Amino acid sequence: MSCYDDIYNDFPLRCATVWETFNKDAKDQKVDVTLMLMCAAAGFSTPWEHLKIQEGQAKANSDHPAFFNYDERKYASGLKTMEKALKGCVTESPLFRHVKLDQCFYGRATTIGLIRDMAESRQPSNLSLSTQGTRNIVKALRNAIAHNNIYAFARLQPKEISDLTFFSQVLVSTGTKDKGIDCYEVIVMSVEDFRSFLTAWFALLRTTNSSGKYLKLVVSNALETDNEPIAAFG
Repeated sequence: MSCYDDIYNDFPLRCATVWETFNKDAKDQKVDVTLMLMCAAAGFSTPWEHLKIQEGQAKANSDHPAFFNYDERKYASGLKTMEKALKGCVTESPLFRHVKLDQCFYGRATTIGLIRDMAESRQPSNLSLSTQGTRNIVKALRNAIAHNNIYAFARLQPKEISDLTFFSQVLVSTGTKDKGIDCYEVIVMSVEDFRSFLTAWFALLRTTNSSGKYLKLVVSNALETDNEPIAAFG
């Protein structure tokens, strides 16, 4: 028997421990951005990928590892905590409390070729990250990291990463089963600001459920929409 409760829920909190334990050493070795993206990919991007829970689904899938010892009451309590943190615009969320939003950039690029110039120039500045919905921004960040849609650049000193750009597709229906790309959401944050966000994310996971039970299920339902795939079902 593994020491993990299960890879779905216990693993993200172990990523949090790695992040907190080795962050200072990584800075000293000048690999802090590498550690940050590793922990984000493992502990931020994967906890909710392709798993949701609908009414009656847990009992129907009791053999699935993600539903092991499922307790609906404890799950509902965790979901409430997570949904509260994702409610409203980013200025109201604990996830962005220590992020300097006025120094971040949010924009929409009509083609992928515009993203680099948009990120480095932070133009056009007709949109603001602070006015965006928390749920939408968290989903966009997660999507970018999951698909390696990240562009890092040095704005302050040569060969020293200062800013991270995250971009994700915004899809629209084309009238068929396939969806077309409407635009790309572009989010630019300094390394320090993304560090603050990631630290807050892991703190939220612990607040949601300190033992790691039901984390994947909780985040799945808090972030994904009703018509997204449910890989754990069927």
